[in-house]
Amino acid sequence: MPAGATPVTFHELRSTPESSAAFHKAISAAKASSKFGASVHVYDRDDYGGMRLFLDEDAGVGFALKGDDIVSAFKHDKSPVKGAVSSMLGLATSQGGRRLDAFDTVLPDLYGREGFRAVARVKFNPDYKPDDWSYDTFAKWLHFRDFIKFNGGKPDVVFMVHDPGYGQPYKAGDGAMIDDYDEGAKRQAAALRRRKH
Repeated sequence: MPAGATPVTFHELRSTPESSAAFHKAISAAKASSKFGASVHVYDRDDYGGMRLFLDEDAGVGFALKGDDIVSAFKHDKSPVKGAVSSMLGLATSQGGRRLDAFDTVLPDLYGREGFRAVARVKFNPDYKPDDWSYDTFAKWLHFRDFIKFNGGKPDVVFMVHDPGYGQPYKAGDGAMIDDYDEGAKRQAAALRRRKH
């Protein structure tokens, strides 16, 4: 765990409609609390019924596992937790999480620090942008190890796999450019198969 990070105790919610509603309420509140909330995907409440759901005691930090896919990771802006990504991904990978995807903002940098490697990327598609997306808000990002990157508010979507032995930090542009989102999942699956051999 990075220096200064807050240890977090997560609770896995039972698979009930009430738990799905509680998780949906928590992630929706977190999304609304941040000007960058549009980058967090909130599934329909009923969809969470088929996932494993994890929340901290204050319901300010959480994530879901959809098989081996880590989804809906969030932190409410008012949560006092520091370094939440480290705690979330540490638990997620211990519970079988092996892949994730994210807009190429600060997130791939953070995920790369936790042992995730970019395997593919797809161009931002305005036809599928979140309803609350702001091009101005997402126009400029400082990549920790690279440079300030201007993307016009249209960041690529980066597909990553857990590969702690890779040992290289994420760099802007990592991952093969592909044509569509579904291909990203295929690239992740292929990378994970190669890791097992």
